[in-house]
Amino acid sequence: MYNYFLPVILAVCWLTTNSFALPVKQKEIIEKLIIEGSFEKALSAIEHIQDEVTDDSDLLLLKGICYYHLETHKTQAPAVLLKALALSKTNHADIDITYHLAQAYMNCSDYGNACKKYKHLQKIVPGKFSNFHKKIESQIALCQSRLSSDRHDTLIQAKATPPAPSANSAKTASVKTENDTLTKQYTIQICSMSFPLSDSFFKGQYGVKLVKMGEVYRYIYNLYPSIEDARAALPKIRKIYPDAFIREFNENKLGKAIDLNIDQIK
Repeated sequence: MYNYFLPVILAVCWLTTNSFALPVKQKEIIEKLIIEGSFEKALSAIEHIQDEVTDDSDLLLLKGICYYHLETHKTQAPAVLLKALALSKTNHADIDITYHLAQAYMNCSDYGNACKKYKHLQKIVPGKFSNFHKKIESQIALCQSRLSSDRHDTLIQAKATPPAPSANSAKTASVKTENDTLTKQYTIQICSMSFPLSDSFFKGQYGVKLVKMGEVYRYIYNLYPSIEDARAALPKIRKIYPDAFIREFNENKLGKAIDLNIDQIK
């Protein structure tokens, strides 16, 4: 049921002896609860001691793992694990935290960031851990499959055409088309979700906005007055969000997708 908590930390024999700010006995109890899948109990134990032990990467890692396994907390997991990574002081801890950060992104349907973290793991995990590399490869393949599915859904929605106007409304439609042309803008969509992320997820990401389309939540970055301006900005955005693409934006509504083919923009 929970086959990747400590086993994926690359095997017990690889870990060296460390001094933890988190008391070893309490750490072992929390780990046991997590391995058993008792995430709410483990989180309760973490919160009970967190006033005494602050800014500890081990504690934050355990908390982040609990968060992304609980539906009510999973959108908060990436921020907690990123803080744990910032506090980490050893290579094996970096690997462990990065793996669970990728898992947290997966559980939040942020497949772009998940894929990015898994690919980073491929670079920092020693080659002798072949089983772990196979696990990472399978997760990358899953992320890429989900991303392709999201792009396909976006493309279908973008190609959908409204019903033709009746003869009586032709003149009104013509006037509206002219107005739309005057107010049309462009934006860059960085990701789509089946549920909205917490505000803290994009904390510090200036210009990110949430737009709901049907049952899907789209996250967009900035507004541009012309397609040329949007295309000029796209390469920089894709360094952070590789699958970002341009969409028309008019009157707070997203329009058709543009430049879905990532290879066309360098």
